Amino acid sequence: MHPTAQPQDDPAASHALTAFCIEVAIRPDRQDVVAARVLAQARELGLRLPDGLRSRRGWSLRVRGGEAAARRLAHELLADPVLHTLRLLRAGDDPREPGTRRLEVVRLPGVMDPSAQAGLRAAGRL
Repeated sequence: MHPTAQPQDDPAASHALTAFCIEVAIRPDRQDVVAARVLAQARELGLRLPDGLRSRRGWSLRVRGGEAAARRLAHELLADPVLHTLRLLRAGDDPREPGTRRLEVVRLPGVMDPSAQAGLRAAGRL
């Protein structure tokens, strides 16, 4: 064990912050309108994107309470089980899936994200 790591049965461990990435995607049997819009815009620009394009939204956050708390937050605030699939990744996990390509688009530092602010307020109420 790393010298600064908290043992699992240590009560202080539940107060430690753990970094996670939560990814939410439209279920494969549903129409992904974001992906369809990106494909249409790419075609207008003369770009050819591979078939099977899918979109995801991601949140990188630090959570008290470990994986259980991160899953609760994701299920209660970020994903609708009828419409979405959910992936929970720990810091350092490789998010790539075999046979796929991945492009991440992130906001610039300092750019406000009203939905992120609303999510923070809601998470504080859980």
